[in-house]
Amino acid sequence: MTIQKRIEAGDYAPGAWLPTERALAQEFSVDRSGIRSALAQLEEQGLITREPGRRPWVTQRGDQRSRNVDTIVGASPAPKPLRSIVAVLPQHPKHPASLFILHGINMALRVADAPYRLQVFDTNGDSDSAAVELEKRTLEAVLSEGAAGVIIWQIGSESTLPQLIALEALGVPVVFIDRYPEGHRCDYVGVDNQSAIEDAVAYLHSLGHTRIAHLTTDEPSTAVHERREGYVEAMTALGMPPRPDWTFVLMRKNIRYVRNEAAVRAAFDQFFGSPEPPTAVITMNDALAHYFMHEAESRGKTVPADFSIIGFDDVERHSPRPATLTTLHQPFDKMGRRAAMLLLERLANPGKDREKQHILMSAPLVIRSTCRSLENAHTDV
Repeated sequence: MTIQKRIEAGDYAPGAWLPTERALAQEFSVDRSGIRSALAQLEEQGLITREPGRRPWVTQRGDQRSRNVDTIVGASPAPKPLRSIVAVLPQHPKHPASLFILHGINMALRVADAPYRLQVFDTNGDSDSAAVELEKRTLEAVLSEGAAGVIIWQIGSESTLPQLIALEALGVPVVFIDRYPEGHRCDYVGVDNQSAIEDAVAYLHSLGHTRIAHLTTDEPSTAVHERREGYVEAMTALGMPPRPDWTFVLMRKNIRYVRNEAAVRAAFDQFFGSPEPPTAVITMNDALAHYFMHEAESRGKTVPADFSIIGFDDVERHSPRPATLTTLHQPFDKMGRRAAMLLLERLANPGKDREKQHILMSAPLVIRSTCRSLENAHTDV
């Protein structure tokens, strides 16, 4: 239960002292600066009073105080002012995911005629450390300035989790999109990554492929981990347990949006330098698939004549050029819309401590021209 919910439920009665900052920090597993930011927000809402040298104490609730004033002066309640829903996500200029997620969020708010404005924070940085720092500063600003709710494509993992926990302690609902902090009880909207990769493996197996490689990264993301687990489990279930040299992990410190020629070159060398090279490759995302195909072409190998390949995201559907990559489709627009709907549900029922929801959408296989059957070497699929 959050501090705000405890106040609203009467667990912290008017005039009662709040626990010490140290006790709150230990309870919510955040540092004291995060607690101070949360207390500042509670003070702005009129829920607590703070004075130098004294512990904060509970004052009259802001909504109750407003109703009392309206009753005394006989005035009609003023219309509720617009409050902000904050979207925190990286907006990479070459990747359309954020654009369509934001479109989905906007559509959900418009259809619901919700009394909220959407405030967008871009956490795209020139390096991973810069992106994490941008995310941290953004969340600290939200803690300081306030928001009705937050939708976040989290980059910082454990680095920015304390700020998110502090927001939740204030009663600000947070919905994670695409990935979420492992082990953290939260609302989340994404795709069923594991089942999607299992479908990709099954499709390649149906074409006669038994040596299937996986090209991924070491990003500490649940999406990445789930895709890797799906690959291992599907291969094992089909009696083709993957060999170590059929998996290549690009180190995150060497890449930014997976564009690093040396890293992809090393993956190619590992796969095709093997005594039994793979006949097909499943990549963690579409960008990796395209970089790998470019490297293969520079080495004299073409797709699908020399190997088949499947990506993940389906970003080519937004290109004016004909799409060619067989891939797994992420419904970014629908993800954004569902995340906003879930957030609105939370905002409409602030007193309910309901179970957190994990909403998984399907990522169906989109078959194009980068896979072929091994049973008929002249047939492209």
